Amino acid sequence: MAAGAGDAEFGSDAGFCRFRDWFGRAAPALVVVLGSGLGEVALRAGARRLPYGDVLPWVTEHGDAVAGHDRCYVALDSPRGAVLYLQGRLHTYEGLDCRAAVQPLAYALQLRPECVLITNAAGCLREDWHPGELMLIRDHINLLGDSPLRGGGDPLGARGSRFVDMTMAYDSALRGLAMEWGGSHPEVAGVLREGVYAAVQGPQYETPSEIRMLRMFGADAVGMSTVPEVILCRAFSRRVMGLSVLTNWAAGVGRAETLDHAAVLGMTHAASTAVADLIEWLLPRLRSEKG
Repeated sequence: MAAGAGDAEFGSDAGFCRFRDWFGRAAPALVVVLGSGLGEVALRAGARRLPYGDVLPWVTEHGDAVAGHDRCYVALDSPRGAVLYLQGRLHTYEGLDCRAAVQPLAYALQLRPECVLITNAAGCLREDWHPGELMLIRDHINLLGDSPLRGGGDPLGARGSRFVDMTMAYDSALRGLAMEWGGSHPEVAGVLREGVYAAVQGPQYETPSEIRMLRMFGADAVGMSTVPEVILCRAFSRRVMGLSVLTNWAAGVGRAETLDHAAVLGMTHAASTAVADLIEWLLPRLRSEKG
């Protein structure tokens, strides 16, 4: 666990108070966690930025960010609703346990957003799908061997039980809205998939034998994140949509080549426009759905 992360209740410290004063008291309509290479989705005029390290000093002390992850909150107000972006995430493969890795998101969840969109870069396990396509996450397989709800103390405090029901971890109504978005955009309709995401520890990529195992388990894509964040969102009773950018065929699948993080970032960069468009399309519909 990172120094300073501790076993304290989520959102119970002075750092959260500074974060809340920066964002304001109103709840965001949407919190968006931006995965590898998707940081430019948050680059909008009028956006306000707050580095994670300004409210969580141990983040800066822990070391440099992984390429493609800026470790920064970005707040954007618009007539369609306020959006809070997490521009980059922390990973367990950086030497953090799950509870520390999700601490930036825990602060955001204290603001009680209506919904959370969690994005990632993922390897494709299906030969009938292709890199560059998008996958809405229907369910996941947690192979990380950890949970943000594990450990000393009770991270939820009075907010709820750590024994969280994950039967419907990914909100079906939100997936329906995303499929509606895909159907209204011809350039997206043929490349928007729906499937199961497997989370592994990393940071090394998987072997062909590991990929065969994941396919037998029923996974359609594989990555090194997302699941701890989804668990935390459900612990806070937030509705979740998960979206993977399929950046490459996994080892032994399709025309799989040598895997490289720079190539992954290039593929997610190309998908940024579609992700930004989905967010803009969702905002007014989230408000309509609520009221």
